[in-house]
Parts: sequence; structure tokens; C-alpha cells
Amino acid sequence: MEQIKTGLPGLSQQVPPRLTAFGEEARRESPAWSPISITPEKQSAIDTELGRLDVDVGFVGKSIAGLALSRERQQEYQQNAGQIVKLALNELFTSNSYQALNDLEKEKAIERTVANIRDKVREALLKRWAFEEQRVGVGVR
Repeated sequence: MEQIKTGLPGLSQQVPPRLTAFGEEARRESPAWSPISITPEKQSAIDTELGRLDVDVGFVGKSIAGLALSRERQQEYQQNAGQIVKLALNELFTSNSYQALNDLEKEKAIERTVANIRDKVREALLKRWAFEEQRVGVGVR
């Protein structure tokens, strides 16, 4: 149903935006009336390096510590983690120490960076959500 709504003017605002791995809104570049989704490829330096190394950053999970996330919380997690990962990878890729690594070491550095950031974002979100739930007295969703 949501896929149909995304293509209809007026109803597309009822559907939460689709996010990229970097927590940014994936923009639909084709006309709303078109049944075919055409999105021009836009490569950043980060995308180029990830592609060269064949590394996929991927998306966050649908749960944290065994707790299923609501759609809103998963989207919040993806936005926060994705945006910080993008900044960190940009910084990593431009560092002299990264440039001195071989490709296998670069892959491992990327994986460590992504994992560390997601761990920290998960911790921060769990603490904030627990605090918010204590304030309003509801259980974890």
C-alpha cells in the first residue's frame, strides 16, 4: 500500500521517507505519475572508495539488544548512525594514516569505524529512549 502511495501526489506525504545507508532521504527523481523509478546515480568520494573496495556499509537492524524497534525508532537510528558514519568515513578517507594502508587494511578500518559508531549511537539512543519512557511511563516499543 505504501509503495502505491509514494507514487501518488498528495498521498506520498503520508509515507515516511526512504533512507539511504547514510541516513539521508532517498529522493525520487522520476515524475510521480511514472510507474518506473529513475534515479540518476550520484557518486560522492565516499561512494567511490566504498565501491572500489567493494565494501557495503549497509543499514542498521530492526532491533537493538533483542528489542524490536518501531518504524520511527529504526528510522531515527538509521538517520543518526548513517549521518555520523558518513562524516567519520569522510574524515578517515582523507587521513594520511588511511592512505598508507593496503586495501585489506582499509576494508578493516572502514568496518571498525562503522561498527564503533553504530555501537555508540545504539547506546545513546537506548539511554534516551529509556529516559523518555520513564518520563511518560510507557514500556519499550
